[in-house]
Amino acid sequence: MNHLAPVTFVTGGSGGLGKSTTARAIAHALGQRRMRTVLIDGNPGQQSQRAFLHIKTGGLEDAALDSIAGALIMPNRTHAAFALLPGPVDPMRNDLVGLYGSAITTLQTSSDIIIVDADRVGRDPMEHAQHVRRRSHAPHDRPRVGAHDIHHRLVRQST
Repeated sequence: MNHLAPVTFVTGGSGGLGKSTTARAIAHALGQRRMRTVLIDGNPGQQSQRAFLHIKTGGLEDAALDSIAGALIMPNRTHAAFALLPGPVDPMRNDLVGLYGSAITTLQTSSDIIIVDADRVGRDPMEHAQHVRRRSHAPHDRPRVGAHDIHHRLVRQST
């Protein structure tokens, strides 16, 4: 693929506003339009997507250890029109921003769009999103391992 998928962060104020529901609805609607859509559970403390979809195993760390393809929960397991990258098993890890940034960078080459369900961090609701986006656009080692596999898995799931 020659394009980088756009990344949309669903973020905002305090809990209970519908951020996670909105992120999931957007991801599902785009997936139903045959877009290869990935929803990232970007709220490590709460992990609403993991809870809603009853995902018990795996997490963001698996993307770093194995491959991003192995960490994705594909549409046949989410029972929705999107793949899910669950949040981390350990929400207190020091390297979460780097893990999220690397995952986004890799997924951009094999998806049509990425939706990140992100809670606000600090006073500025966009602080976390901006920090992760800067990390994913850094000219460091852009991991491409597994991108071809992800692309084919997403294509198979959407047909």
